[in-house]
Amino acid sequence: MIIMTGGSVGLFIACTAFVTEEWSMFRKTTVEELTTLADIIGYNCAPALVLDDRDGAEKTLDSLKAKPHIDSACIFKPSSAILAEWVPIGAQATFPTSVPTNYVYRFESDHLVLFKSIVEDNEVIGTVYLRSNLTAIDTRLKRYARIVILVLLASILVTWRVSSKLQRIISEPILSLLRTAEGVARDQDFSIRAQSHGEDELGMLVQGFNNMLAQIQARDAALQQAQENLEKTVDERTRELRQEIVEREQAERKLTALHRELLATSRKAGMAEVATGVLHNVGNVLNSVNVSTILIGERIRRSKTSNLRKVASLIQEHSENFEQFVRRDEKGKLVLQYILDLAEHLDSEQKESLSELNSLTTNVEHIKEIVAMQQSYASVSGMIESLSIVDLVEDALRMYSSGFQSKGIHVERVYMQSPVVSMDKHRVLQIVANLIANAQDAIMETDRSDRTITIEITLTENGGVRIAVSDNGVGIRKENLTRVFSHGFTTKREGHGFGLHYGALAAHEMGGTLLAESDGEGKGARFVLELPLVIRDPNRHEDGPRERSLT
Repeated sequence: MIIMTGGSVGLFIACTAFVTEEWSMFRKTTVEELTTLADIIGYNCAPALVLDDRDGAEKTLDSLKAKPHIDSACIFKPSSAILAEWVPIGAQATFPTSVPTNYVYRFESDHLVLFKSIVEDNEVIGTVYLRSNLTAIDTRLKRYARIVILVLLASILVTWRVSSKLQRIISEPILSLLRTAEGVARDQDFSIRAQSHGEDELGMLVQGFNNMLAQIQARDAALQQAQENLEKTVDERTRELRQEIVEREQAERKLTALHRELLATSRKAGMAEVATGVLHNVGNVLNSVNVSTILIGERIRRSKTSNLRKVASLIQEHSENFEQFVRRDEKGKLVLQYILDLAEHLDSEQKESLSELNSLTTNVEHIKEIVAMQQSYASVSGMIESLSIVDLVEDALRMYSSGFQSKGIHVERVYMQSPVVSMDKHRVLQIVANLIANAQDAIMETDRSDRTITIEITLTENGGVRIAVSDNGVGIRKENLTRVFSHGFTTKREGHGFGLHYGALAAHEMGGTLLAESDGEGKGARFVLELPLVIRDPNRHEDGPRERSLT
């Protein structure tokens, strides 16, 4: 189509120029012929004008019957009066009433009109008027148009036959390469190679495509090997973490046994309270330790160190012409920047991992501090404790304080009251900590610079306490405001959908509620936890244990 269109357009322009030139020349020729005819008639009619001989002038004009293209003619006197007229037999004509002075001839829509002065002894004695049709021009233009159409059709046919033969030289190798590419994309088999049809540019293209497939195949194998090595490393680390968890559980069991021994051998009630508080708060801090351990494991699993093998392989392939590869090749130009970006990422990853390790160390030290600091505040061998709700919220915020600082999150505290509540501290702390963690995640999914979490503590109308955690993060769709509490449902990319479900169940068992509020996506969210001031122990039932469900 490109060859045919190009040739046809060029030929059409040439034919159009030819026809235009012929049409212009024919008009010029027609004017010249009509001027010559007017001169002859004027010369023959000069005596009749001098003698005012109408019959003589009409006889002269009667000779125009041999010119079929003349529609009408007349002879004007110097006074613009008509001396003689002529029209073909059976035809009618309208003659001008005077001789114009601003033109000699003019082309009308389908006629040529000419006025020619009759001069005798340098004196104008009359004017010849001729009106000629343009049938000859129209006939010739139609003939030229037929010729142009025939030439164009013939040239298109010949061009099509020739181009259909020549296009296979280009289209066949390209179609073969396309079929190979489709096969590779469909089967993900990078061992397939395209067949080369020559040593020309298309042959070089096919060779380049085959080289690319070979490189992809090699990188795919290297990536597979790296993935296997990474999975092996992750499995080993997972076993180590499990072993650490087992050891930690054993330590907790030993601590519990020690606590029971102290209760049995010591008759001091204060010792029992200290042991209970220590165990309870150590468990809270261990939650942070567990979170840090999981984060370190996630960073190890998502580490981009495997990409170094790809870059090293690419550099090794072009080691002999590395300088030219880096300066001219499109991939080579990206290598140095990619290495810098990768180094920056790995450096950031190392800093984050070191930060988490420091957090682990800090939390372990925190465990020791809790044992030392809260001996005088331990509960008396029960799950229900009387404490300030503000202190509990502050403990929950303290778990994420380092993360708030590093991520630029500002915490606003709106504490209208500071009630003392009898509650299961561990369960309430877990709910509040989960809401704060969710608010932090929601904010980090946006690109806002004013990252804010607001904590409100107020009393309810029915004599309870209300804890509200608000954020200006991604928000929640209206249809998901109730679904977020369903088991397994989550809007996070890496969430498990258990935290809010557990929080709602725990609040329900303690006689309270947990609700979600949001104006929609991008408008933040607000979670409201309402609890009675006195919460009974859910583990104590007069009629024995029973199942609980949340609708």
